[in-house]
Amino acid sequence: MSEQMQKSIEQIDWKQMGVFTESGVFNELLIAYILSTLGFTVVYYLSKILYPTFVKAIFGPDNCYFSLSD
Repeated sequence: MSEQMQKSIEQIDWKQMGVFTESGVFNELLIAYILSTLGFTVVYYLSKILYPTFVKAIFGPDNCYFSLSD
């Protein structure tokens, strides 16, 4: 690379542009993503399992919810 290009690259504020400048930031975002995905999956399957029980208890077994397909 030319010297002028090297200087211009060094002058860029990478942090302000949203570039990860430290590996710790990426690790934190990765952990947040994994926990969010796992949390969503758990809530989704729990609601899929428990919701019919609540509907049956509140509205009865003849509710139109039970005629829906998956």
